[in-house]
Amino acid sequence: MAITFQLKDKSRSTSSIEIFIRFRGASYKKTIGETTPPKFWNQNAKRCRVTRDFPEGEDVNTTIGKWDIAAKKTLEHFKEYKNLPSAPEFWEHFDSEYYKDDGKADDYYVDFLDQYIEGIKGARAESTVKKYTTTLNKLREYETDTNRRLKFSDINIEFYNSFQRWIYKKDLSSNYFGTFIKIIKRITREAHYLGLSDNIRGIEHRDFVTVNEDTDKIYLTDDEIEAIFKVEITPETIRKEFEEEYADLSPENMRRKVASMKLVRERFLVGAYSGLRVSDFSRLDVLNFGDKTIKTTTVKTGKPVVIPIHANIRKLFEEGFDPAVKISDQKMNKQLKELARLAGIKAEVIITENVGGKNVPTKYKKHQLVCTHTARRSFATNALKAGVPLSSISKILGHTKISTTEKYLRMSAEETAESLLDHAFFGNTPKENPAE
Repeated sequence: MAITFQLKDKSRSTSSIEIFIRFRGASYKKTIGETTPPKFWNQNAKRCRVTRDFPEGEDVNTTIGKWDIAAKKTLEHFKEYKNLPSAPEFWEHFDSEYYKDDGKADDYYVDFLDQYIEGIKGARAESTVKKYTTTLNKLREYETDTNRRLKFSDINIEFYNSFQRWIYKKDLSSNYFGTFIKIIKRITREAHYLGLSDNIRGIEHRDFVTVNEDTDKIYLTDDEIEAIFKVEITPETIRKEFEEEYADLSPENMRRKVASMKLVRERFLVGAYSGLRVSDFSRLDVLNFGDKTIKTTTVKTGKPVVIPIHANIRKLFEEGFDPAVKISDQKMNKQLKELARLAGIKAEVIITENVGGKNVPTKYKKHQLVCTHTARRSFATNALKAGVPLSSISKILGHTKISTTEKYLRMSAEETAESLLDHAFFGNTPKENPAE
């Protein structure tokens, strides 16, 4: 039992797309009513490649996803029968699945989203598919908790407010909510474009907005990063600092804890001394490291970057750092906070956050706010403080605009003023006497 999609004629400038189904030795084939230039067809994924030159590929993939789901349901139906269906019988039932409820098979929002995700697999980046899948799962959880099934007609400001309250009750961030809303709006527009929903005004309400807050609001100073570099990570120091949390940890689990925290430290420091994103320094291997520079291509932008190797990165390699050893982002973020605490980064900071839709100043210990992205922020800020030109920092970070780089800087007003004290403009730097 297999379902695949293929081009009818690869030799033509534009080819029809066929569905090909095998079932108990029989085969069923039909064109799906969509076409694509062969050069935009991904043979492995059996989907179109969506590019600037072929944005229609996304619509084609949506149709492929619909055919795929209907075919799977049809095969499930005939699995109960001893006799093979004839081609007319097979396609008659297929049509009943595809056009269920008079063309309103996609009336339920989550069903359409599920179908849409199937259509983009192989044609969109894995990270994109993952975001859509997370949104799908979260909406299903919301439906379970609220005892309702969302229809397209339900996607309005009332749903927005209800979903936001539900997200906040689960102690999830505004940005987390904002990511979901961004995808929900996109999917709603897609369904409207395909003629599957008449509801577009619901998401056009002036308050149906994508929330986007800067969650990484701190950076670590050179001294704080140095403290992380030098902190002693042993069973004794961990038990002393985390008396309640790890006092009863077995010797074997403590050994793993020490090893894991050392790995987290090494990986974070590579980011703090190179400016690489976690998605990039997580992919590094020895081939990326030359005598003087790190060379890699960024995951997010696909841009090549060349970064001077910091002296402390060299020390890490001399001490046995292996970039091939991996750790999940979730685990790393948790242990980074513990690592910063162990290193004594405990100063109090006040952060204004959106809690339940209201801006609330909240007091934290600085170590509580450290995450993987803090490394990149810290690199940019510390490099600027050290006198590295902003344009050079921007190139190292792989930014195309200086304005993007400026958003990474986390210097306070006091730090900015202090860094300028010795500038000639302010007259605090003694002028050299001319040669007598």
